[in-house]
Amino acid sequence: GPDKASFHRSSVHSQFQNRSNQLNSTLKHAKHLPNFAELNILPTIAANEGNGVLDSAGDFGDNRAAIIANGIEICKEKTNLRHLVFKDARLTYTGLAPIIRTIINSRIPIEFCDLSSNNLCLKSCGLLTELLRHCPTVQSLILSKCNISDGPLKALAQGIQICDSLSTLDLGSNEISDEGMRHLAAAVSQSSSLKSLSVSWNKLRWKGASMLVKAITQTNLLESLDLSWNGL
Repeated sequence: GPDKASFHRSSVHSQFQNRSNQLNSTLKHAKHLPNFAELNILPTIAANEGNGVLDSAGDFGDNRAAIIANGIEICKEKTNLRHLVFKDARLTYTGLAPIIRTIINSRIPIEFCDLSSNNLCLKSCGLLTELLRHCPTVQSLILSKCNISDGPLKALAQGIQICDSLSTLDLGSNEISDEGMRHLAAAVSQSSSLKSLSVSWNKLRWKGASMLVKAITQTNLLESLDLSWNGL
């Protein structure tokens, strides 16, 4: 099991002593994983003060994601968590699912989500659509270098269309072609909040770019558009 002294070294132990048994039970079933103190996860999740950022950028993978999800669930009543940063964390749908579902079920008012440099498939983008549907506070979604192709983008576009808070979307360095841009353009034309969009370093041609520009002129909201490094 985890070293209990590690919990004494954080403010979490004193604030959440009545929850320590639940936490220890969770970690005993994951002995091959590092504990919360090693990941610096629980103190950030549970902090009543601070900047509300859970920054777990780095190589932690799907298995350790379960620990993060459990930590959010345990501390949901005390957290001021607003920003999720899981950049280059080797996350796939398996690891992303418990985190996103816990965020939704716990009604955490996430404002900023950075999942860049992870491998997001069709099901992963479906999860993000659910996040955008049920968390009306999401303002920024960073999904660069996530291997997103046209199919996953079609699923994500549904969330973009219905989210009234999303103002920044980064889809740079993915695998999006003109077919995917057709779905994104339709979503952008219906968005009431999107102000900044990046689709740089994709596989767009003139046809896809034209569809997007037409959609933008319909909304008249977008202030920043990055189409650089495409085949235009």
